[in-house]
Amino acid sequence: MTSEPPLAAGAILGWQLVPAVQTTNATAEQLEVMAGFHAARGSSGQPLPDLFALLFNAPEVAGRLAAVTAYCRFESSLSPLLREVALLASCYATGFEYEVRHHEPVALAMGLSDGDLRALREGAWSLLAPEVAVVAALSRAVALGTSVRGSALEAQVRQALSPREIVDVTVTAAAYRALQCAGAVLTSMEDLVCPS
Repeated sequence: MTSEPPLAAGAILGWQLVPAVQTTNATAEQLEVMAGFHAARGSSGQPLPDLFALLFNAPEVAGRLAAVTAYCRFESSLSPLLREVALLASCYATGFEYEVRHHEPVALAMGLSDGDLRALREGAWSLLAPEVAVVAALSRAVALGTSVRGSALEAQVRQALSPREIVDVTVTAAAYRALQCAGAVLTSMEDLVCPS
């Protein structure tokens, strides 16, 4: 990652309901939580991603949500590839393009193909490797609030994933859906700039 100077509040965003928080306008409490945010992501010296710059108006909430999303991305029981699949399937299902723009290159670097990404976006599970398809289908169901009880997907999930992996997929999809919902209220989503 290249080091960039912190952005002034509102430097990137258009309309926003709350001010953007960066190091230049942060309180001591916000700076303390920001340090943990950057340490977990290896992004010290970088400005906060737009969406988190808004969430940092409530630093405790931002820190906790950042910890959950960092766990989902870097530490869950899923393989790194399946973490990206869970995240992308949730974001594709709900149209969260801000995160899609950031995570598609990551997924490609981990071995997914453009065809795999198309299949994930379109819900064409039969075109994907079985474990990828199960993770993607479960993540999509969570993001859309669809129960899997009594469905063919329930049987597939129980057969392919451990209980811990099921929870990790579920929490990943839910966490990114929460980010999307927060972003939709706090700013106009098309104004968000995805982190590089």
